Amino acid sequence: VYSNIVIEEKTIQLEPDDIILLYTDGLLETKNQQGIMFEEVLDKILIKNSHLEGVVAFIETLYKDLVSYSGTDEFDDDVCLIGLHID
Repeated sequence: VYSNIVIEEKTIQLEPDDIILLYTDGLLETKNQQGIMFEEVLDKILIKNSHLEGVVAFIETLYKDLVSYSGTDEFDDDVCLIGLHID
């Protein structure tokens, strides 16, 4: 039982062609050769990839960016990416 968990509730307006990205902490905690976590560059990568058409291309490109960043496709923790496209 975790007693120190803080849960926030927020409401946002979703528009057609928005993408919701769900991911495990393994994405954020993957490190590059200098020991810098992917979390430090994720915002820039998401903005760079925001022009991509479709959720599949978005997820595939994000994964390729992660592999390129870390230099490997073998991670210390699980990496799960789920994208939801709003019609």
